[in-house]
Amino acid sequence: MPLSLAIVAVGALWWLEGRAPGPRSGRRFWVLAVPLAVVLATAIYYLPYVYGRTPAGPGPWRVETSEGVLEWAPAGPGWNLRVGPRYPSWVELASYGRPPLGLAEKPGPYDLEREGLCAFLDLTGTRLQSEQVGVWRLPTRAEVAASLVRGGELAGCRYREGAARADCVRIPNKEGPLWDPAAPAVYYWTADTAPGDEAWYVPYTGGLRYGGTIAHQPVNWGNPRHGFRCVRRLR
Repeated sequence: MPLSLAIVAVGALWWLEGRAPGPRSGRRFWVLAVPLAVVLATAIYYLPYVYGRTPAGPGPWRVETSEGVLEWAPAGPGWNLRVGPRYPSWVELASYGRPPLGLAEKPGPYDLEREGLCAFLDLTGTRLQSEQVGVWRLPTRAEVAASLVRGGELAGCRYREGAARADCVRIPNKEGPLWDPAAPAVYYWTADTAPGDEAWYVPYTGGLRYGGTIAHQPVNWGNPRHGFRCVRRLR
């Protein structure tokens, strides 16, 4: 919004520049100064938020949350796996184990526990097997929300059934151990589905910064922003 308002301000000032009588040097200063001030103020405001992010480690992450003790898969096929320039769609993840084995859009219905990609990860979460292992899985909305972090610690988020956003003690950030700040993914797919061939995803913000951002998207939609991370519940 600040950048959009800056563009509107530029247009308005150029309009005034052409209509107002008298010297134009002062008006030309404001034409440049107002948008530049908005951009600089926005950058300064977000610098600590962006550059203060805790880096992610390549290994698994074990954390005790309100949803139980969870272990998130390490870097590899269960986290930040790419398909060319994008991440797999929910359909590709859900139907991975259906013949022919691999990432492809295969018709439903889908059985995540038996055919999902996460179910084919080995015990270490570092390699995909040709047979179902059944240790890892896609997380639920509640598990992702409970694992959101800020400053390298849990942000105290809790997902309430039927709510459009998570309730958090602190605004979460895109940082480790749950997220990889250097990776393009800002949303994680979940195992939860919605009517109309849709699947739920959770953004790193926990739905606090943008209204209704714990939202659902078409299951066959894969793009550079929607990633995933497999999980297993230890207790």
